[in-house]
Amino acid sequence: MCLLLPVAGLVVALVSKSLKSRSAKGKVVFGQLFNIMEETLGALKVIKAFTGERFVQNKFEKVNEDYNKISISLYRRADLTSPISETVVLGVLLLILYIGGCMVFDNTSALSGSAF
Repeated sequence: MCLLLPVAGLVVALVSKSLKSRSAKGKVVFGQLFNIMEETLGALKVIKAFTGERFVQNKFEKVNEDYNKISISLYRRADLTSPISETVVLGVLLLILYIGGCMVFDNTSALSGSAF
């Protein structure tokens, strides 16, 4: 019965690993977004002189859209982490109770109700 507990731990670990990798990717994209803003503000006169506003705006919008998608995905997964882990743990506990109940009601088992 105790062999079922690592299954719950495995599910939680997989979800946590997924969140960690998404979070790292989000930080990289946010760094790119911040870098674009910093470059734009630092070279504003040059951008205006060479009429590069549209290019810089398109570049910013693309990175901003990527960051938005990653952030939404990350928040959705983070919001699902708790219900998923609770459901898996509850399922494991119900399975343990079912197996233990079957062993208690089966007269061939050496397990008694008080021992369970």
